[in-house]
Amino acid sequence: MHMETLLNRGYHRACMVVEAPDAKHPIQLTNRIAIIEPPAKERYMEFRKNVTEQGVTLQFQFPHAPWSLEYFERLQDLLKQREYRFKVWPVGPKDKFLPDIDQFIVVYLEQDLEHAIILTKLVLLEIFKLNPSDIALVWFADISPSEEKIGF
Repeated sequence: MHMETLLNRGYHRACMVVEAPDAKHPIQLTNRIAIIEPPAKERYMEFRKNVTEQGVTLQFQFPHAPWSLEYFERLQDLLKQREYRFKVWPVGPKDKFLPDIDQFIVVYLEQDLEHAIILTKLVLLEIFKLNPSDIALVWFADISPSEEKIGF
């Protein structure tokens, strides 16, 4: 449902961000153990919509930043194993929106919602090592509030 919303209702360069919760840490409180789950700090992936004269496409983007170093090469290996078409794009000085991000892994998904959903699950379960019962946060930018299709 979320991918379909981005594809259909997003404007050019609209994005959907999927944030993974940080690891849970048990702590001892007297005779009881509590599981503390802090809010997500930095583990995320994003999807962008592009509207051009050639049509509407989606792309997956994963940042190369201090928090993502442990995931970056593993994700590239996983993408190669699963035969996803991707590139590592450098971030130029005038394109920087966060100072710590210098590259992105970019996967071109065209309009393939099924592969976008599979890729999201792969990153959450195999790269971030979440449990299937964990809850990820999804948020959008530049999405139309109405039910109109944009770019089609």
